[in-house]
Amino acid sequence: MDNTSIKNNQKNNHFLFYSATITINTIFGLQILNSYVSLLNNFLRERPNISLIQVGIYAIVTFMLVFLAGILFMIFTKKALILLFAAGLCAVRLIIQVNSWAPLSLAASALGTVLWMVSIVFFISLVQEKKISLFYEFFPALFLGFAATTGIYGMFGTWDLIWQDNAASYFLVFSFAAAYLWLTVKISPE
Repeated sequence: MDNTSIKNNQKNNHFLFYSATITINTIFGLQILNSYVSLLNNFLRERPNISLIQVGIYAIVTFMLVFLAGILFMIFTKKALILLFAAGLCAVRLIIQVNSWAPLSLAASALGTVLWMVSIVFFISLVQEKKISLFYEFFPALFLGFAATTGIYGMFGTWDLIWQDNAASYFLVFSFAAAYLWLTVKISPE
């Protein structure tokens, strides 16, 4: 094998690994966000002693934490950040899938929402550093994640994958989590 074909192979792997990572990140993030909004509305809003204003404050504080999470970029290296985001999103997604206690699911989905939004900022920072391409890797993978999430919603009908309590849904979520962690280890920048 000559040197040119090795470089082309590495470039293709780089493209595929980053694209798959961003796609799975988006799938998990949208599922977590969907769970968060659903739990805000159906769990907190249904409590007799919690007003709509308190639900709104909870949501605003959650989304404001994204800005405070920017401190992570000063503390950790890029490699540690991407591993932190992947492990955090996988853990949150698995907790939401197997847990039936609404307060824990709400707290986990709030954390997952913050982690997902900050991970999108992380991938945008990789675009700014020219480690990944905006139009060749980032946007297509992001849109593929949206499309795959929509397809998963359509495949399971009106029930989201999160509300499925069967072996097939567990297998799918655990497979996505394992693939996401493996891809993250493969692409983690030095």
